[in-house]
Amino acid sequence: MAVTSSPARRTPTAVRIVAVPVVAALLVGGAILVVGQLLPGNVWVKYALSVVWFIGAGAVLRRIAERISLDLVRPFKFAVILGALVLTGWYAASWRGKEVQEQLVTAPPPVAAAPDADAKETGGAEATPQATTDAGPRLLGRGRLRGIGHTASGSAEIVETDGKAVVQLRDFSVQAGPDYRLYLANGETPDGGRELGALKGTSGNQRYSVERRADARRFDTVLIWCRAFSVPVAAATLR
Repeated sequence: MAVTSSPARRTPTAVRIVAVPVVAALLVGGAILVVGQLLPGNVWVKYALSVVWFIGAGAVLRRIAERISLDLVRPFKFAVILGALVLTGWYAASWRGKEVQEQLVTAPPPVAAAPDADAKETGGAEATPQATTDAGPRLLGRGRLRGIGHTASGSAEIVETDGKAVVQLRDFSVQAGPDYRLYLANGETPDGGRELGALKGTSGNQRYSVERRADARRFDTVLIWCRAFSVPVAAATLR
C-alpha cells in the first residue's frame, strides 16, 4: 500500500501580507536598538553594522520560513528589503543639512565693578555693593563649539533674558546626521543632563528654552548628541 505525503501547509494570504510591514518594522526597531544603542563604535561603524544586521536578518528569516512554510520566504524577503529601504531613507534624509535662522539676543560679558574710592579710604567698611541691572540680557556662559568625531564650528551660550534662560547657538554649523538632540550636561555624555529638544537644524542661529533656571548654572557643557547611535557629535564648554 503506497503512502502519500501530506501537502505542504500553506500560510493564509492575509497573514503573508500583514507579515511584510510587521517584520519590517521589527527589523528597523531592532537595528535602532541593537546597532544604535547596544553595540559600540562611531557613526561610520554603526552604518556598516546596520548593513550587516539586515544581511544577517535575511539569512535567519529564510531559515525560519523554510521550517514553518516555504510560502513565507518571499514575504520575509520583501520585509527585509522594505526595512532596509526605510532605515536607509531615514539616514539619507538626515544627511541633508538644514539651516535655521532665529533671532538671537546679544548680552555683554559680565564686567567686574571697580573698587569704590571711599571704601579704600575706610578699609572697606563703607564699601558700596556692586551695581547690577535687570534691564537687559545677561550672559551666563559662552564657549566654542568643537566637533567630537564630526566637524563643527560656531559658539554656544547661555543668556538670561526677560527672567528666563535660553541656550543660543550662534553662527554654528555641524556635520549632519540622524536624530540629533541638544543637552545641557557636564561633559560629553548626556547622563544626568537636561535635554532641550531636537536640534532644529545643522547650521545658522538657534535658540532653545531652559525650563529650569537653575539648570543654567548647574551644567557647564552644551552638548549635541546623536540619540540614534548613542554617540556625542559636538560640545561647547561654557565659561
